[in-house]
Amino acid sequence: MASPTIKTPKDREGSRSFPLRLQLHLPLISRRCAAVVLEVTLVAASALIPYSIGLYAKEHSTGPSVPLNPVVASTEEAIAKTLAYPLRDPANRQVAPLTNLFWCGTLVLPILATSWQLYLLGKTGKTTFKAWFGVKVVTAYGEPPGLICAVFREGVGRWGLPVGTAYLLWRSTGAFPDIVILLGLAGLMLLAEAGSCLFNARRRTLHDKLAGTYVLDGNPSFTPYLENPTQAFRQPQGVTL
Repeated sequence: MASPTIKTPKDREGSRSFPLRLQLHLPLISRRCAAVVLEVTLVAASALIPYSIGLYAKEHSTGPSVPLNPVVASTEEAIAKTLAYPLRDPANRQVAPLTNLFWCGTLVLPILATSWQLYLLGKTGKTTFKAWFGVKVVTAYGEPPGLICAVFREGVGRWGLPVGTAYLLWRSTGAFPDIVILLGLAGLMLLAEAGSCLFNARRRTLHDKLAGTYVLDGNPSFTPYLENPTQAFRQPQGVTL
């Protein structure tokens, strides 16, 4: 007869930390995906919202126009060169002052949002949304990954390699300059990288392997992986009687 599982006070404290996890009863892999979707949404929204407001101000402004901010103009030129789309007529690079303000925000806000989430990930092992869903990233010693490791994990492993590979295929296979094909390739590469966890017993993706990290349930009572070799890669589930 199976023995009932009794949580220790520490376990109960960890459960109270993640009410959303308990309410939804989602498996860890689903919560990981949900956290990533919200992280991407946050960064995308921080760029799209001010860009849309700036575009609206440009189209509906009745006041005097000013030259497009040089930083914004340089960024636009770099993106146009990378993706091979034509630049606007220089005559159309006159914008409303409010447009310059919001389009500068389009460049700054995603950097701030990303930097803050990477800082949280490096120092605590959790971004804002990982904390919501009870997901934690640690090293093999059960410690937060640190800022450098977090930047490498996300910038190189999760995004750099898949998107970079998609871009190289796009440029070298004759699909250039069709943006739709590039987006499709990038989506497939990102999906394949994320799906690599399904072929690993410890659910480690490629970016986890590259960075030397592991993704755990965010219960604070887990056992560090290298603390006890006989119990490596296991988390305590409670005390049985």
